[in-house]
Amino acid sequence: MKKIMLMMVFVLPLALMAQTRPSPAKKPLTMQKEDKTVNYLEMVVLEESIGKKGSKEIKTTYSFNCTNKRIDDMLTEKSPKFETVIHALNYLSGMGWELVSVSENKYYLKNTKRKPPVKR
Repeated sequence: MKKIMLMMVFVLPLALMAQTRPSPAKKPLTMQKEDKTVNYLEMVVLEESIGKKGSKEIKTTYSFNCTNKRIDDMLTEKSPKFETVIHALNYLSGMGWELVSVSENKYYLKNTKRKPPVKR
């Protein structure tokens, strides 16, 4: 009886392990490269005092330099409506622009847009 029990202690675990199925082979992940276009924008803010000395009236002008000329024209048309620099940055943020850096009166922004998929 001892020999049978001892045999079962060693053989039974091996028999159970032999019944397990191997894990399925993992499929390699395919990396899909998405085409992205990155536009960069430089916004220069100039503040000038208008009128006589001591007057507190300040005129703010915005100039835009972008990698896309169409965006330059559109922002130049909208710029007189900006009351402050914060309003201008909030407007650009709403359009998807991300502030990258600030240097004195220059603001550097970038906008990443994905290209639409090609229809076949």
